[in-house]
Amino acid sequence: MLVHCEHGRRCISRSDGRGGAVPIVTHYDSKRLNSPNDVTVAADGAIWFTDPTFGILMPNQGSIVEPDLDHRSVYGFDPATEDLRRMADFEQPNGLFFSPDGRTLYVSDTARSLGEIIGGHEKDTHEIIAFDVAEDGTLSNRRFFLRTDHGYPDGFAVDERGWVWSSSGDGIQIYAPDRTKLGFFPTPSTPANCCFGGKGKKRFFVAATDYLLAIDLE
Repeated sequence: MLVHCEHGRRCISRSDGRGGAVPIVTHYDSKRLNSPNDVTVAADGAIWFTDPTFGILMPNQGSIVEPDLDHRSVYGFDPATEDLRRMADFEQPNGLFFSPDGRTLYVSDTARSLGEIIGGHEKDTHEIIAFDVAEDGTLSNRRFFLRTDHGYPDGFAVDERGWVWSSSGDGIQIYAPDRTKLGFFPTPSTPANCCFGGKGKKRFFVAATDYLLAIDLE
């Protein structure tokens, strides 16, 4: 099953197997979602996604409209029961990914990308936050994980060692679970998201503006 975040229709959808996409989450508390931005699937099959306002504030991202919701949040959706849970609130939640054992959830918060003005103060949030994840999906122990040392962490992925591979202003930065920076490689344009794929997940893909890049890993 291929799961999509849609800014235009402001929903989570999934492929119908015939080239179309069927909306499966459109509202929270009877109010329309903002503009779902990134999605990951937990080991139990629950669909987790972020819902910032990028797609309703930025003309090049979607359509300019007033939000129905007064919060920007991370949600968990159980496809079997269709239960939708609001898990945590942020300024502007962006990327998200679980650690290999599923016990830690990482979420990037990137209000800086909007140059957003709230209450007369520019929001400069550009960081990845970590949570402990309980067996029932409940989040606790919210804590700062890292800021990329240039640019901001948009989409990111976590490999089987627990290394965090994060987009930044001009490339991909790699960090160990203890925040040690392990490496960096540049991209020809600003990366937005990344993932592992191929046989044994040994190929790393990067969506970078007008490029789809791939690098084979040892």
